[in-house]
Amino acid sequence: MLLHYIKNYIFVFMRQFCLALLLCAGTSFTVSSYAQTFQVFKGDTINRVDEKGRKQGLWRKYYSTDTLFSQGVYKNSIHTGIFTSYHKNGTLQAKLKYRGMTDICSAEIFTEDGKLKAKGNYIDHTKDSLWTYYSIDGSITTTEFYLKGKKEGTWKVYFPNGKVSHLTTYKADVKSGPYKEFYENGSAKLTASMKKDEFEGELIMYFENGKIQQTHPKIRSVVQYK
Repeated sequence: MLLHYIKNYIFVFMRQFCLALLLCAGTSFTVSSYAQTFQVFKGDTINRVDEKGRKQGLWRKYYSTDTLFSQGVYKNSIHTGIFTSYHKNGTLQAKLKYRGMTDICSAEIFTEDGKLKAKGNYIDHTKDSLWTYYSIDGSITTTEFYLKGKKEGTWKVYFPNGKVSHLTTYKADVKSGPYKEFYENGSAKLTASMKKDEFEGELIMYFENGKIQQTHPKIRSVVQYK
């Protein structure tokens, strides 16, 4: 009995001693105990999986250069709080803020030089509701609507001055409804209606002063824009 106790003591001591050495060295390694696993990287305990195979606590991923790629916290394999990912140069690439213990999150996407590129919502990793895209100077370039990953509602493209350039209506991922184009001063350039990705019925083109240029009573052709 005494010999068994001594052997267990030596085993535990050596395990803790080796763990301490690895922590001091900043080495990454994986430990498995009682069907649970976790990693230690640069002194931090990360990427833990419990005995039921569920992700728990802080999870991180790294580039091959050991630069941080992403991090976030799990509870029973469910995202909680804020998840972030990073460009290789270390600047923020994306920030996802989860709503409680759900798969709904608000997202912000950034360029390598730290400027906001897009923002919107995800539900179960698919785009949903309003998404807004920005130019380098911060002005809005497009606004898009999604319903469970499919295009829905009014999509708009903007001129640099903030006025709408194009307006397209979608229903279940298909162009259906009003379609409009505008001049940079905001006046109408073209108005039409669409059905199943094609023009349907009358199409009217305008001069920049608002006067009608041409009217096509019956037209049916595929629109190449988006």
